[in-house]
Amino acid sequence: MMNKEEIEFFSTISNQFLQNIFFIVGIVITILTYINAKRTILQPIKTEVFKLQVTKFSSILDIFDKQGYVEIEKCFKKILFINACSLCDDYAELFLNIEFNRKTRPYNIEQIQKIMWNICSMEGIEEYEQFRGKFNELVAIKKNMKINNLKKELIYTNNLNFWMNYNYKELKITTEYTELRKKIIDVKSSPLLPKELLVLIEEFLESMNKNLNLVVEILNQYTKQLPNDYFIQEIIEEKSSIFIVIEMKYNKKSKDLELIANKIVQYIRNYWLVEKINT
Repeated sequence: MMNKEEIEFFSTISNQFLQNIFFIVGIVITILTYINAKRTILQPIKTEVFKLQVTKFSSILDIFDKQGYVEIEKCFKKILFINACSLCDDYAELFLNIEFNRKTRPYNIEQIQKIMWNICSMEGIEEYEQFRGKFNELVAIKKNMKINNLKKELIYTNNLNFWMNYNYKELKITTEYTELRKKIIDVKSSPLLPKELLVLIEEFLESMNKNLNLVVEILNQYTKQLPNDYFIQEIIEEKSSIFIVIEMKYNKKSKDLELIANKIVQYIRNYWLVEKINT
């Protein structure tokens, strides 16, 4: 039989234990109540944010889905075509008895948004302007019909030496490309987009820039082949053998924009699925 001290000891322990249980239960109830209240308060906000994201994601899908990518592909093909046409027109003016009305050519100012100089410094721009000035001078000499056959041979040799150092730097950009890039930058600026999606869009923009630089690179590589490949009847059409060869060279080295576009579309679809489950 327990004495008085033992009874008091166990009574104290029991009371302390019950107090601890009560305290723990109170904390658990408080936490659960807070979580439930937080979910109840934040759920409408989360739903509204998701609705805004859906609108923004829809704009992105309009650009990058299969149909949208076809337009992107057409845009780059047109840029490649008009710049290849400009290169071939330069060659024809310098070597052949062909006169162009450049206002009627595919790269005329009404169809071109701007000319992007593929030059990084003022010195480079001045050097290129001198180069174009020399080109115009040689074209003017060639058009002088008072020269004899001997001089024609000398002029041809001189022009050929000049052409071997030809450097294409005036990258002509279409209105469609400028508008497309603006759309992509506009959707990218939204604070509602997840970080992973922003990274993919930025990767797409960087690849677009690299493909533009590739247009200039391919054309400069091809200049050395034109003396052997060019025919008078081929003043560059999209189905002409010259353009097909240039396009093939470009396609081999160009960044795969379709792959990145597919990643963007897939990310949005996966994101929607997860959010719908959690909503």
